[in-house]
Amino acid sequence: MFNFFRSSSIFGTILLALLFLAIRLPAEWKGVPLLAIEAKFLALGEKMSSGSWIYTDIWDNTPILPALVYAILYLLFGKSVVPYHVIAAILVFVQAIQWNYWLIRTKMYHERNQVPALIYLLLASLWWDCFTLTPEILANTFLMIALGNLLLHLNEQYHYQKGFDIGIYLGFAILCYFPSVFWLLGVMFVFATLSGTQLREYVLLCLGALLPFALVGLIFLFKDSFGQFLEFFALSNFWLAKNYAMSFLHFAIFGTMPVILVIFGILMLLQSGGFINYQIRSQQAFLFVLIFAIVGIFFTPEISMYSFAPLWMMISFFVAHLFLLFRSRWIRETIFTLFFVISVGVNYVFLLNKIPIKWQKYITPFEPLQIPDIKGEKIWLLGNRWEFYLKNQAATPYFHYELAQKHLQNIDYYDIQAEVYDRLSRDLPTIIAGDKNRIEKIFQRLPTIAEKYEYQGERGWWKLKKLQ
Repeated sequence: MFNFFRSSSIFGTILLALLFLAIRLPAEWKGVPLLAIEAKFLALGEKMSSGSWIYTDIWDNTPILPALVYAILYLLFGKSVVPYHVIAAILVFVQAIQWNYWLIRTKMYHERNQVPALIYLLLASLWWDCFTLTPEILANTFLMIALGNLLLHLNEQYHYQKGFDIGIYLGFAILCYFPSVFWLLGVMFVFATLSGTQLREYVLLCLGALLPFALVGLIFLFKDSFGQFLEFFALSNFWLAKNYAMSFLHFAIFGTMPVILVIFGILMLLQSGGFINYQIRSQQAFLFVLIFAIVGIFFTPEISMYSFAPLWMMISFFVAHLFLLFRSRWIRETIFTLFFVISVGVNYVFLLNKIPIKWQKYITPFEPLQIPDIKGEKIWLLGNRWEFYLKNQAATPYFHYELAQKHLQNIDYYDIQAEVYDRLSRDLPTIIAGDKNRIEKIFQRLPTIAEKYEYQGERGWWKLKKLQ
């Protein structure tokens, strides 16, 4: 099977497409479980499509470019996750081909092949939350172009000066996924250690990365909300609590195989000869960027398997080298088959709920979202149960509960009370649900708001009284 992808031909591309469809389509046909993060994106897109501005009218930390994409998708398709999966699949496949193109164009391998694209697609199939359109997957489009230009920059034979180009693409990647800023630090480290880059290129790199951020920031500055843009989009990544979608054991199940293959791929490169200085510098550059990218993941508030999407490029680079440098064909085929089966099979084991009963006390199956039996309401949710918004509309600017604590935990101050009262009055929810203690404290401080609601004890939320 592996040898089918050792040539760079249109037949190999078609085979990649068919293989990718064979992996994804059965899962979609079976029905991929709805993710909490998808419910959030759908609610955010709905609220933005009504004219609300993120960071100003919607307190949330979703990056600006993905938020705009979600708003457009809502306008076109409504509250459906199917477009998210279709667009994500197309985008991932295009990224795999694009990444393979960059590696072949810059002569990273001894032979023309499509193995990096194959590995990239398998990594994108490790878990079903990689099937949806997350900010990380959107950012990969720009990150891989930045990496491709970095390879050109390191090639001293042609004297490419790509500092500004790399910076521009990293700037757009940062607007998709803020921890991409660590890639900028990684590129600067590569410039300093592996190339004779002049000071002018460092300046151009930073200017290029700053330009997209500055243009977006200027829009919020005119709206007198630059501080909120800076706090919610950028600074919140450093202080928001980490929300892990899986246990450590689940991360280990899905991540152990790629980690082992990367380590052996790096060791294989260290022991192999036949690479020119430019290729060796490029391998070292990818290793440095990989380290910085891993650090960036720890500054991501919501961590799941899709959080590792920015690593797919470097992982596919090193793992492809591992398979291509194996001299023993049967060992290569055995390890590749094992990798393929684990990448695809484990996902389907959880998807089809085929975990053996005796293992379930160690490996718990994933439970689907419990969608509340309410529909067509305007909801203010003080919590992170985004499924409340699937059949309802998000009310008030306090969309992200933890960000809203900036006001809600200081409700004792009169100026905060006045602002919370004003925001609630302008977008009065019909249902208030979530943190009962926090809601009761808000009602104590805002009795005019409290008298409008009655507690639904059997359901655990407050409902707006019917007008007499």
